[in-house]
Amino acid sequence: METPNEEERFMTNIKDLTDLIHELITTCYESGIKDINPMLVGLASSYISSLDKKELIETFI
Repeated sequence: METPNEEERFMTNIKDLTDLIHELITTCYESGIKDINPMLVGLASSYISSLDKKELIETFI
């Protein structure tokens, strides 16, 4: 099994992180803490996922 390249690993980590943030924000939102709408986090996650992997890592660095 070949190790994924740097861009693939970075994108996977970012996707996992945004999924975790979305889950945590949703839990807070459902508990009555409505400072951040989980839909906004979902929108940001979708946007980040649509970016070119190489551009994403270069922009982050």
